[in-house]
Amino acid sequence: MSTRARAARPAINTVAPVAEQASSKAINTQITAVRTAFGKINNLVQSAALAVMVHAQQYGDCTGAARLLDAMPKSSRRGLVQTFFQRYSPIAVHLDTKTGKMKAHLRNTESKAYSPFNIEAARANPWYAMPEADKEPEILTLEDFKSSAERFVARMKKMAEDTEHVAKADRKVVGETVKKLEAMLTVFESDEPLKF
Repeated sequence: MSTRARAARPAINTVAPVAEQASSKAINTQITAVRTAFGKINNLVQSAALAVMVHAQQYGDCTGAARLLDAMPKSSRRGLVQTFFQRYSPIAVHLDTKTGKMKAHLRNTESKAYSPFNIEAARANPWYAMPEADKEPEILTLEDFKSSAERFVARMKKMAEDTEHVAKADRKVVGETVKKLEAMLTVFESDEPLKF
C-alpha cells in the first residue's frame, strides 16, 4: 500500500469535533459499512464452509474446516460455524490444547454424534441463520452474581450441617469456608463502592 493511500484513511480511535447532524450522518455511514462488511464476511465464511464440506465428501480431507475456524476470531460466531459443520456433515472440529490450533477429523459412522454429509441442507440453511445465531450471551450483573453466590453459600451451609453424608472433618472445613464466604458477601450490603 502506498504512503499516499495510507495517509488518506482515517485514523482509528480518533474523533474530530463536528456538528451533531454531521456526526449522526457519519455514524450512520459507519454503521452501514459495518453491516455490509459483516454480510460479506458471513457469505465468505458460508462459501468456504460449503467448499470444505464438498472437498471432505469427495476426498476425505476436512482439514480446511480447522483452518477456516482458525482464521475466525474467537467468538460465538466461530462456535456457530463449528455447529454448522457438526449439523450438516461428519466433520468434527476441536481445539488442540497442546498447540492452541483447531483440529478437524471425520467422525466414525458408529459415533452417536455422526451426521452424514447434507450439502443441500447446508446450502439452504446458512450458518449465520441458524436458530442459535439469534441467542445473545447472557450478561451477568452484580446482582446476579450476588444471588448466585448466596445460593452457593446456602448449599454449603446445608453440607456443613449434614451429619449423615458428610464426614466430620469435611463439615468443619466447609463450615469455615462458609464463614469466609459470608464475610465476603457483606461487601454487597455496604454503601461503599466496590474496590477490586
